[in-house]
Amino acid sequence: MEIASSSKQVYRRATRGDAGRISALFKKAGFEHRHADWSYPSDWLGKPGFWICEQIEDGSPGDIIACLAAAADPPPAAWVRLAAASQEIKPDEIFAEMIRHVRVQMAADGVTELGWLPADHWPSAWLTDMGFERVNWIVTYVKFGMDKPAVGHSPAVIRRATPDDLDEMASIEEAAFEPLWRHSRESLRLAFGQSICFDVAYLDDRIVGFHYSARGFENDTAHLVRITVHPKAQRRGVGSSLMAAAMESYIRKDVSRVTLNTQLDNLASHRLYEKFGFRRIGERIPLWVMEIADRRVLNGET
Repeated sequence: MEIASSSKQVYRRATRGDAGRISALFKKAGFEHRHADWSYPSDWLGKPGFWICEQIEDGSPGDIIACLAAAADPPPAAWVRLAAASQEIKPDEIFAEMIRHVRVQMAADGVTELGWLPADHWPSAWLTDMGFERVNWIVTYVKFGMDKPAVGHSPAVIRRATPDDLDEMASIEEAAFEPLWRHSRESLRLAFGQSICFDVAYLDDRIVGFHYSARGFENDTAHLVRITVHPKAQRRGVGSSLMAAAMESYIRKDVSRVTLNTQLDNLASHRLYEKFGFRRIGERIPLWVMEIADRRVLNGET
């Protein structure tokens, strides 16, 4: 006699006890996304925006067949930090359901928008159906050799950053960028511990900007992660001074190739990078953003 088996899919928040099965999912995933930041996937476990789809067989937990983690760091904007789906499933409906849960949670937490920089093989139709809109592109610049142009005099003084600077740098981020692009104090702290160079710029005895870079995939390469200048200190040569300081650090560390990313419409950053010999390459990544509605709208109360 055959015994009928029952199978269903259950959506729930991920817990730290799911770490092993989530790791197994990423090893065999047909679709995978990891947002570029300083955190490890396990850092998002236990956060309200980390959801999984679990296969239940005969009432017992089976494989985790999909996961999605979204987090605001800092609020009020959030990013999709992780996403993965098993090769054996069609992920579009499953991701849409997880996004629905995440969206309700984020609305309750006061998050206003959710960004996603997916790999280029993710079908755009899925993202549109989930409520995302493509609003920009991220482009890549590269520079070979560490020659730099003559930089005019700037009153800015450049020195190595210290942990005591983190609060001021986080304040500059808030002043300089829209919410989606800000780096939190915690993100800056993690970057400080992992960067290969990290300097601040002083004007009138105050920190007005900073830069930091990460080691590239090869020992002689680097990735310029950030140059931030307070809006009130812009057009005074601070950005050029920070870039020149970064180049000097690359030379000391035997870096011969540097990459960086910026928004397609950030023309001021393009001019700075091109001034220092960076050239745009063909690679670009679409930026998708979902507006997070008021929680009352999502709950059908209005």
